[in-house]
Amino acid sequence: MNIEGGQLVSPGVYELTGVPAGRYTVQSNRGNTGRPRQSAEIDLQKDGQELETSANEPAASVKLSVKMPRDEPAPKQIFLALRDAQQRIVAYTQVDAAGQVLFEDVATGKYTIVVNADAKRYSIVGMDSQGAAISGHELNVTAGASIELNVHVAEGVVRVQGFAKRGGKPIAGIMIALIPKDPESHLDMFRRDQSDSDGSFVLPEVIPGSYTLVAVEDAWGFPWLQPGALARYVKHGQDLTIGEAMKGSVHLPEPLEVQPR
Repeated sequence: MNIEGGQLVSPGVYELTGVPAGRYTVQSNRGNTGRPRQSAEIDLQKDGQELETSANEPAASVKLSVKMPRDEPAPKQIFLALRDAQQRIVAYTQVDAAGQVLFEDVATGKYTIVVNADAKRYSIVGMDSQGAAISGHELNVTAGASIELNVHVAEGVVRVQGFAKRGGKPIAGIMIALIPKDPESHLDMFRRDQSDSDGSFVLPEVIPGSYTLVAVEDAWGFPWLQPGALARYVKHGQDLTIGEAMKGSVHLPEPLEVQPR
């Protein structure tokens, strides 16, 4: 929620009324003083709460350059976003003609970089800074930092097809999950489907990477995206690697064995 305005009640003291309880980002504009804009996270729990901003930290800037496989140009209508530790999108903007995005006034904290497009599925498969690779696509932002990163983006063009069975017999209504390695850092690479009456399933738009496929019974509504929730199923899943040059359909050579919840 953006709340602007306020009333100056004494030198350096502003009052805002009608602000509901909740978490907010407070930004102070330093105008033409040459000092950077400052930003702070607050959690309002009650009416009449006071906020001391003198210790606020200067905000940071994050510049991201999109790199596609084989040095292809960045697609049109593609967007990058920053998602905070509470899974909130705090910044979202379209990649420009040069393949870049600049996020300004970013508060100190940890963020996940997310890619989105209207018509196709993309994912960030790697990042680097000045030639040094960075694992995952999480970003630690410190006060006043000026960060520049390359984000390597891939399109999902592979369909994974197979069958879910138990004891050689097809099972319908089974949750099929394609789980990426290091899942907490690659939530956007997950794919799910439900097996049909013949046990078949299709997982579309799979991003290049390393995965484990699992078939779990009675798993709808299961908190499967929580860290570690699927760990015990992965141990008995089927590993799969999708290469960058792969296209079309990939058919599993063996059926997935259905696991009980």
